[in-house]
Amino acid sequence: MAHQRPLGDLVDNGRVTQWRLGDAIAYLLGNCPRASLSVVTAYLNLGAFKVLERALSKVTRLRILVGKEQEQPFVLTNKLFEEVQQTLSRGEERPQEIQKWESFLKQDKVEIKVYSKGFLHGKAYLLEGEGISPAGAVGFVGSSNFTGAGLTTNSELIAVLMQHSAVSELR
Repeated sequence: MAHQRPLGDLVDNGRVTQWRLGDAIAYLLGNCPRASLSVVTAYLNLGAFKVLERALSKVTRLRILVGKEQEQPFVLTNKLFEEVQQTLSRGEERPQEIQKWESFLKQDKVEIKVYSKGFLHGKAYLLEGEGISPAGAVGFVGSSNFTGAGLTTNSELIAVLMQHSAVSELR
């Protein structure tokens, strides 16, 4: 996406701000040689990994805290396995694509945890690295889940945090 103005205080997946969250994250991580990404999300899917594929290949650390489903016990591997099976049955992914993401998720730099103390519906992203901003970090807090649509096409409203105090509290 060509951006006609710099990243401001809000991101809305291109409705008004001309920035999609996935593009903003990829842009910031792409301009910081040693960056990490921490995510808090209620839901996630493989689409998010595909949207951020190039940027995620370069991060030094990826941490994801995901909410458990309210209705049933949440087992992350089962949820992703079900999604992979549905995707394969529709012929959308080749087995080597699935193997690529399985290998990626098994890397030491990737940490995924399930929040089990109750229902977690919050969404936040924290990008950290020297030179990423004057505060050394940029935060995004809003309505976007870590899903392909949440990063690109859903109508979302996300605040951009660049102040040292704000990113410190988010951390």
